[in-house]
Amino acid sequence: MLLLVAACVAEAIAQTFNVKGVVLYDNEEVVIGASVMIKGTKKGVNTNINGEFELKGLTPSDRIVISYIGMKTQTLVPKPSMRVVLESDNQMLDEVMVVAYGEQNHHHHLARGGERTGI
Repeated sequence: MLLLVAACVAEAIAQTFNVKGVVLYDNEEVVIGASVMIKGTKKGVNTNINGEFELKGLTPSDRIVISYIGMKTQTLVPKPSMRVVLESDNQMLDEVMVVAYGEQNHHHHLARGGERTGI
């Protein structure tokens, strides 16, 4: 019985693998800070300054979700080595509206020979 359990554990471990990859814009520049998540989990990473990521312990049934602001989200089958090119999501950018309200006060002070006068 113990041998059967050990064989099952060894098989399950053998089916997991690590994924390393790079995420690029469609102009081949690296994407810094893209989200790379295992679908349906809270496990994930952000790409580094070189656009690279690494995920450990994936199974063949896992899916990777890669997203970044202004780019189309991609759901992919994981492979040990990946090169992902994100496409621009122009529709998403067209829907962004910036609204700003505020008030700003400026105070100027003049200094003259040791005296300060407010304006």
